[in-house]
Amino acid sequence: EAPLIDVKSASQGLDMSRDYINKLPKGRNFISLVTIVPGVNDEPMLGGGETGRGISVDGASEGENVYFIDGTDTTNIVIGRSGQRVNYDFVNEVQFKSSGYQAEFGGSVGGVINVITRSGSNEFHGEILGYYSGTALEGKRRNILTRDWDDSSKAVYMAYDDYYGKSDIHRVEGGFGLGGYIVKDRL
Repeated sequence: EAPLIDVKSASQGLDMSRDYINKLPKGRNFISLVTIVPGVNDEPMLGGGETGRGISVDGASEGENVYFIDGTDTTNIVIGRSGQRVNYDFVNEVQFKSSGYQAEFGGSVGGVINVITRSGSNEFHGEILGYYSGTALEGKRRNILTRDWDDSSKAVYMAYDDYYGKSDIHRVEGGFGLGGYIVKDRL
């Protein structure tokens, strides 16, 4: 039985198993999972790349994190964010360390995120996946505060759809996963 306090390690973080991941609300990749850890935020102005969004760990910016997938460093060397996204359907475990981690994770001032992907086993298993996203799942959008088009010295609220236009988006994704052995106890 493991002790409640590990006196040989000063690392802080969270290990999320497949069962734990399945119980969490999440996006479509592993980055959305780490924001449940205390001190970790998805910040709109801290990242590089086209979106500008980034994961902040204890105040450090996106470029100060290190990302691993199955033990291989996948950190983008130009903008410092994850160079490879993994859909959580393929994730078996996410290990997140925010401080006190070993020297093998050098080069990180922020956090260390290690994703372990699913692999085969001695049992056959499968699943069918289905996802939907779209405007049918959205609530009423807020009105937009803007300048009055007739009198620029006044501000008025306009309906979101009148200002930006009505959008009707439907996105349906499907898939399946199969796993198991080719040669029992060997391959």
